[in-house]
Amino acid sequence: MKPHVILASAFFLLSTAAMAQSEFRPGYVVPLSGDTLRGLVDNRNGHALSRQIRFKASAGAAVTEYAPTELRAAGFTPGGAYEVQLLNGTPAFLAVLAKGSASLYRHVDAADKIHYYVLSQKQPLTELIQRDTVEEAVVNGVKRPVKTRYYPFRQVLVQAFTGCYTLTKSIASAELNETRLQRLFNDYYACKGDNVGQVVVGRKTRLRLGLVAGLNRTNLTLQDGGDIKLASGLQPILGLGIRINPGSFNEKLSVSAELLYHKNHIQGNYERSGSGINVFGTAQGTTEMNWHQLQVPLMLRYTLLNSGALRPFIQAGPQALLRLKPSAVYTRTEKFPGQADYVVAREVEIKALGFGGTAGAGLQIALGRAGSLCPEVRYGTTDNASTGQTVSPEGQLNFLLGYTFGL
Repeated sequence: MKPHVILASAFFLLSTAAMAQSEFRPGYVVPLSGDTLRGLVDNRNGHALSRQIRFKASAGAAVTEYAPTELRAAGFTPGGAYEVQLLNGTPAFLAVLAKGSASLYRHVDAADKIHYYVLSQKQPLTELIQRDTVEEAVVNGVKRPVKTRYYPFRQVLVQAFTGCYTLTKSIASAELNETRLQRLFNDYYACKGDNVGQVVVGRKTRLRLGLVAGLNRTNLTLQDGGDIKLASGLQPILGLGIRINPGSFNEKLSVSAELLYHKNHIQGNYERSGSGINVFGTAQGTTEMNWHQLQVPLMLRYTLLNSGALRPFIQAGPQALLRLKPSAVYTRTEKFPGQADYVVAREVEIKALGFGGTAGAGLQIALGRAGSLCPEVRYGTTDNASTGQTVSPEGQLNFLLGYTFGL
């Protein structure tokens, strides 16, 4: 099987396995009887938690799956909480974003669309709606489609926040944005003197910058009377990286992108079959290839252990290459008795752009507030390096050491 097919399969399997991965954290469930059961709750994505809560009493205990019809509430300690509310007459788990005299909830439907709801002493559970429409309007005497946004949810908030006129201006400019909504509810609790009211702060998206350095070894195959295997020596590679831990993802998942640079130099000598009147003999071949290379891998990372100083991880994803100032020449020399050597030199047109995939495994070493170190072994491959079939897909073996700033 070709390397790029293997890498694509690895990325698909990593994505599928990581998304389906269970991660049980300390939490609780409240059955219909009202007795709180404490143990471990599966920390899945919002879509899954909107439909089912998976609970077990201890690490070695069997998993019990609860539908919204079987619980009153569930949550993590510490962490987010879920309550059962009726949506169009059907029980559903709603994430609690703010809880007090007026409460704010979030629900993810079957199409992964996010809905927000308000419940207060003055009104039942009501969805907050913001709607965009396209209408025709006359602009400079010409009819043009114009996008118009309507804010029905603002009137719902006015009713929920009755008595707090200081919020009128903020409501009038509010957008249907989770952070903005939570800020409004926090201001409402302060206005009402609601000491019980509390905004639930979810896990935030974190962005970290980093540096990467290491050694690169590039291998490829030259087609010259057969497959000629070529490889560079170990060459230094340097780069910058960025890693994002989306707040809505499983805590073990993150996305990273890097910009890496190395100078590629491959030189080799080989023996091949002869040609012409030397068809039964052999010829000596030499080749030299040089270019500066920028590569941009975009990877999904799965951390096997999300706590402790040592955290092994695997990652995979697509990558793009840019080859700058490429040059590639191969020379064939044939010797004939009593005659001058027959020498043929040919240039190979190296492609400027290349696309492929990469996968790696490493260990994240936590350094506290100083950041973290990440030694890693990574292998990548691309499509053909030349415009024809002269130079095969490029393979890269990297031994890297990354440093990420911050916690």
